[in-house]
Amino acid sequence: MLLKFELILNLTTILLIGAGITIPLIDQLLAERKRKQIGYLISMFSLILVLLLNIPLVLNKEILNNGMLVVDRFGTVVVIVATFSALLVLIASTNEVRHWSTSTSYYSLIPIALIGIYYISFANDILLIFASWMLTSVASYVIAGLRKDENSVEGAIKYSIMGMLSTITMLYAIALLYGVSGTTNLHEVANLLKLVDEEKILFAKISLIMFIASLGFKFGVFPFHTWLPDVYGGVHPICVAYLAGVIEILPIVAFVRLLSVFSTIPILQTTYIFSIFTFSVLTMIFGNIVALIQKNVQRMLAYSTIAHAGYFLVGFTAFSIAKPILGTSASTLGLQGVTLHLITYILAKTGLFVTLSYVLRRIGSLDLISIRNLGRILPVTSFSTSILLLSLMGVPPLVGFWSKLLLFLSVAGEYPLLTLIAALNSGISVAYYIVIIKNMYFTQNSIAVKCLERIKDVEVIITIVASLLTIILGLGIAPYIAAYITPLK
Repeated sequence: MLLKFELILNLTTILLIGAGITIPLIDQLLAERKRKQIGYLISMFSLILVLLLNIPLVLNKEILNNGMLVVDRFGTVVVIVATFSALLVLIASTNEVRHWSTSTSYYSLIPIALIGIYYISFANDILLIFASWMLTSVASYVIAGLRKDENSVEGAIKYSIMGMLSTITMLYAIALLYGVSGTTNLHEVANLLKLVDEEKILFAKISLIMFIASLGFKFGVFPFHTWLPDVYGGVHPICVAYLAGVIEILPIVAFVRLLSVFSTIPILQTTYIFSIFTFSVLTMIFGNIVALIQKNVQRMLAYSTIAHAGYFLVGFTAFSIAKPILGTSASTLGLQGVTLHLITYILAKTGLFVTLSYVLRRIGSLDLISIRNLGRILPVTSFSTSILLLSLMGVPPLVGFWSKLLLFLSVAGEYPLLTLIAALNSGISVAYYIVIIKNMYFTQNSIAVKCLERIKDVEVIITIVASLLTIILGLGIAPYIAAYITPLK
């Protein structure tokens, strides 16, 4: 199996890098129309092949390359979900991106950005995490500004500036951690930090806080969220679909890999719990409260993204809890909840921002007043959107119900106050999600809008796929996916 993974790893890297390099070269050789079509096809087939290559890893648990890479069930699920989401966004973007002068750059950056997510999913070394982080981050800054309109350029600049701050903070954290432990291998760091003397433990605590801050910048954790409303709320929705539906996986996985180490160090427990608990509560409350007052659907979903970062932090809090619950440990249940919520979040955000791109193209506005009566204008799209919103609310039997249930249960025994706050925030989120559904179905629009839905439009198809998967996974499959995830080694 070791040789098999080496082959899969090499082929995946060759396919993604090959696609990313070949598409710009073709751009210089062919006519504009042909190069756009071929660029799209190369990108799409590379993603399909990567997806098919990595599905056999589902049952593999071996460690490769002296601990530099660890092939576990969590990483395998992440790779499959990320590649599938990237494929959905790529297909959904064809009607919009083909009109851009930067379309070939877009098609080449999709696989390039995925390389970093692929490696960070299996990373067991801090330097590999950093290299993967840098590769995907730089690609995401460019993707944000590809449309070249004022909002996209402004958002991309803010995104890149905050990204640089995040990178610098992470470098300092890595330097401190290496100074304390003398290694960058996460497995060795976990063992060495348990033996470190009291003089160095302060630096380990500072390193932990700096890691949380650096990842928080990318994840939209309060108060490091300042770039997110302008990027997710101002950049063209089809680009945000990739940023929220694929790139957002990067900080989530980095959190899992790093916090699974820090959470096991007894002397860091107090710092770990206080930091994650506090950031979780502040992030949930801020994201949900500010989302309530938004008048634009895209900005509302941007603040919703911040709130969901808080829900993920609830699961990360459970990483430090060893008590048994539901036949497993609370830490394992937290990991299972994080994995399931990752699937919930990716399906919903991908589908919703693809929908916003379609609505913007067909209607021309994303203000709440503009989507009134959308249920009659775009009936299938509106119904699929409602399913995805209900999943984000945590309504049973959709997959979002199962993910929130596991997240909240994972901390219920040790930190019932956090469970209560998370549940109350989930209730608050219902208010603004319902406003979107209400405007689509129960509010008449005084402005005459002539717009008919075409089922064959790729955006409609992708939104249907996302909503169907949300339903199917919720109807009994989600608990099996959660049970499939085992503790990280």
